[in-house]
Amino acid sequence: MSHKQFVGSPHLADAFHGGLGRHIGPAEDSIWQLENLNQAIGTVVWAHGIGDYAFRDFGVAMLERVLAGFPVRPSR
Repeated sequence: MSHKQFVGSPHLADAFHGGLGRHIGPAEDSIWQLENLNQAIGTVVWAHGIGDYAFRDFGVAMLERVLAGFPVRPSR
């Protein structure tokens, strides 16, 4: 959701995490970044493997956001 529904809508991320009753904290920054990299790379590889090039391109965009400094954790 961080790379689709929440892009450009930080208030949605805040509402989502508020509803869960838990926000990602500074201690989890590295894990959050690694998870986003894992999801992005997995999306690219899987989508390419099945020939879904539009979804592959979405994964590439995810990867580019993470590498460009995508928020390590959602705002509060």
